[in-house]
Amino acid sequence: MLSIDRAFAVGDAGAILLTEDGGKQWKSLQPLRSEMNYYAIGMDEPVSLGAAPGSMPQRSGLIVGGTLQPATGRSIGVVLTTQDDGKTWTPLVIPGLPRLIGLQRIKQRHWVAWGDWSDHFASSLFESIDGGKSWSPRRIPCGHLQGVAVADDGATLLVDRASRVFFAPDGVAFRSVSIDTDQFRTLRFCKLQSQGWWIGGDGAQLWHSIDAVNWQSVKLPIDAQDAPLVDCLQMVGKADRLWVVGKPGNLIWSSNDHGSNWERLSTQTTTVLLDIDAWDDQVLMGCGRLGNILQSRNGGRSWRESHASAKRYLGLSLSATDQTIPWDALGYIIHEGLHHSAAVVIHDRRFTERMHHQIDRNSALECLASRAHLDHVSVLPGYPVSDLQVGSNVNDLSYYHRSDDQILRKIVQEIRLHRPDVLLIEDISSPNMLRSANGALVSQAAQLAGNPSYVPAKSLGADQPAAWTVQRIIQRSESNGGFLLSPSMLLKKSNQLLAKPLQPIRYYYGANGLVQAGEPPAALVGKAQYRLVDQKSVTINNPLDGLVVKSDTKLCDKPLLKVKLATLMASASSGSKVAELLQTRGSQVYRENAWDEALAELIKPLSAESALDVLWMVSQESRIQGNWHRWYTALQMIQARYPKEEQQEMVYRELMTYTGSAEIDRMIREQLSKRKQEDQPSANTPLQVASAASPFASADNSAVKPATYSSQIRLTPIARGASEKEFAKQLGEWPQEWKAKQQEPAWAWLIASRFRTSSYTRAGKLDPSAERDFWPSYSPQLGNWSGIHEQELIVNAPPEGSLPIPRIPWIKSPPHLDGNPEPELWTQAMTMRLSTAWTDQAETSIVRICRDQDFLYLHVSSPRSRTSELAASASPSQRNGSSKKNPIGHNNKTKRDSMDPQLEHLSLKIDIDRDYATWFEFAWDTQDGILDRCNDIPIWDPQWYIAFSPTDEAWNAELAIPISELVNDSSVPWEQLPWAMSIQRERPSLSTEFLVAGDNDRWGRDQWLILNPSAP
Repeated sequence: MLSIDRAFAVGDAGAILLTEDGGKQWKSLQPLRSEMNYYAIGMDEPVSLGAAPGSMPQRSGLIVGGTLQPATGRSIGVVLTTQDDGKTWTPLVIPGLPRLIGLQRIKQRHWVAWGDWSDHFASSLFESIDGGKSWSPRRIPCGHLQGVAVADDGATLLVDRASRVFFAPDGVAFRSVSIDTDQFRTLRFCKLQSQGWWIGGDGAQLWHSIDAVNWQSVKLPIDAQDAPLVDCLQMVGKADRLWVVGKPGNLIWSSNDHGSNWERLSTQTTTVLLDIDAWDDQVLMGCGRLGNILQSRNGGRSWRESHASAKRYLGLSLSATDQTIPWDALGYIIHEGLHHSAAVVIHDRRFTERMHHQIDRNSALECLASRAHLDHVSVLPGYPVSDLQVGSNVNDLSYYHRSDDQILRKIVQEIRLHRPDVLLIEDISSPNMLRSANGALVSQAAQLAGNPSYVPAKSLGADQPAAWTVQRIIQRSESNGGFLLSPSMLLKKSNQLLAKPLQPIRYYYGANGLVQAGEPPAALVGKAQYRLVDQKSVTINNPLDGLVVKSDTKLCDKPLLKVKLATLMASASSGSKVAELLQTRGSQVYRENAWDEALAELIKPLSAESALDVLWMVSQESRIQGNWHRWYTALQMIQARYPKEEQQEMVYRELMTYTGSAEIDRMIREQLSKRKQEDQPSANTPLQVASAASPFASADNSAVKPATYSSQIRLTPIARGASEKEFAKQLGEWPQEWKAKQQEPAWAWLIASRFRTSSYTRAGKLDPSAERDFWPSYSPQLGNWSGIHEQELIVNAPPEGSLPIPRIPWIKSPPHLDGNPEPELWTQAMTMRLSTAWTDQAETSIVRICRDQDFLYLHVSSPRSRTSELAASASPSQRNGSSKKNPIGHNNKTKRDSMDPQLEHLSLKIDIDRDYATWFEFAWDTQDGILDRCNDIPIWDPQWYIAFSPTDEAWNAELAIPISELVNDSSVPWEQLPWAMSIQRERPSLSTEFLVAGDNDRWGRDQWLILNPSAP
């Protein structure tokens, strides 16, 4: 607020609102919808320097925000500045700046902002002394930041998204602050008021300190059993008064005595207020969801609505995890019905990401919601569950078995706050125990939400959201029946396909590796069936069919797109045409002009978005099939047609990940060697048109010849055999403004692995001089490669006094492969025990590793889990044969690539070039199914051996992997260089065991251990 009458408000999709009459009227300063969300605005004091005589002083100011790109997962920040009192705003491009969610003014033109972690700046706290035109990072001891408070003397208080608190009296030397909280009770803000330092968060948490060192808990007048239903989201103070807003949205907590005593004030609405500001101790303004802005002129005792885009939601999804959000049904409600929708995720599966510098999954969902026109997707962090690829941990069901009804009351509160007409829930009959339990509980909560006598929080008295009856409950079903929303569905009101709003969702889930095993990228969304709950006699075709729709849920900003009907129809039918095109026979490694032309013709009549989707789908499907020509062609088309940075980075990431990879290069060479001689056209033999005598040549002049055309069949670049050169070419073509990207871990280790390949190929050792032949000398973006060279020297030869990299022991005679460890042999092996973060069971899998000149040997013994076996027995095995206690090779009865991910299984990944992007994988399950693939490409078929020997106590497996299958046909001596290895045991509905990383050179989801395979 700039005065009693003048105020700004910012929000999602680039919203900037201004009022100059005390909130009676608001005007939008950004008429066009943006992909950026704005989170905070600040204005300097007015100055008259440089202004015309007699003119009013002008304020400068800035807005901060950003988004997370779906396809790349990159956090992109935006800063807008104004010099004319906020009449116009100018966006600034600052490479490497991440999404910023908070802003504080220190003094004139001096600001601090915070948000996501930036790999470029190695911080998430930034400072500007020129009014936001340039930013410099400040060193901090944590990752993503949730809140920051800075005093006039520089003392700084930090709260990160893992609910950790840090304080530095000088703003530099941070130390941890001990507060009795945990990462599941999220801290939302930290503030410096006249009364001292304040911290608040979920579960009615409120903490106060005079010196930011000694903290005491401030109790709001709420019973302990009702505290989980009250979230403190933001605070503001003026003089001796304080106000706190949050959930439930109709309550504001106020104190008139510096926070010693608090009273509950009602707003008479259900709007969840996300922020509050005060002009003085009487004039307040609160901003919440659905564009709701409330004002008070008497210190918060009474409120009036100043602005709203809608009163409530037509559709609300209450899903168990983020992977089961019904994006297609919500997209239909928004883009066809033109009504507001929202989603609430009950269980946080990725809470550990907030502890690190990885992309914050909850923030990503928030940004996805804005792109898909959802009002919001919120995650309840107080109910975390294990991150299992298959099934749900049985311990996670304890939320539904406890004697208290906390989670039920929380869901009732959400329904009453959102007041939806359509409720989308999980499948009550799902074989997934978590989903079925969640669906049953949400169905029960919907009934209680309409019961006026049911009170979720008794200590809040009558000041709670009123009872609400849901018109329609739609169940997301995993079986046939009900209606299906196809992505090719034409949405007439918004003049587009349902696939259009689903496109960023599909990109995001595909790019983050959340596709279920064996599921193609094209099938990420739009597969769910829906049916009505308790209305079996009623048949509907879509979520809105026959529904009594009320205007108070109407969208204010209609997602309209003008596209010709013929283009829409062509886009709708493109999926089947792509399937036909991918089924056509052809070369996997040779370029084919006819196929390229067919792809170009297919996308010609499509809209730009649909054509991009088709090309990306073709590239991903082709890569999984091992068809490098089609993969490369589709990516080149995207690169040529779509100049936006996000699409360009999609292409570069694909090309540079697989081009130059030691594992992919090995697989391609294997493909070429298996081709029959007649199917291998020579690159040096042109196909020529037959010659004929020239009527224009004299008898003594034979120089006149008919023109001939040569058609040389060429290998696609990735299959040429000089892949590091192709990688260097790609790197050399990077735009100048991409300098910041090379300093990120995701790119740095990828480039470092290619440097290793080139160095050993050209110099035979790790030699920096080989870099000159590999890297383009003119590119300024190469970064500190001398540092990478020095690190590689340490990895290959640890200096004196340091711990050496663990060496794989060599044995003199091979084991007898029967699944049972031979004591006299396996005692020589390296022995490691897998770890798990999700069970109290002391016994976990034991892994033994050794090798000889020709083979890498592993013996794995895994304690049997009756719970996991019972859960898997509901799903019949998909295999045709088994061979217990017999070696499994290429020619025996066990079917290749028959591993069932629904069963308990183990996987071994070996990354010989340590790029952590591609690897060889060997996997097996408890019913003797096996799998071998290169990354996610199943066409790699190595000859390896495995024997099973199950007992009543453990599953035992003994493996022999030929070293030649990993390092053969390569000019780089990979078996003399360190490898990265990952071993993981997936126990559906129980836990995941993994090999704890020791010396590791990469953050990430997988745990990698560096091992030395060379001879002693």
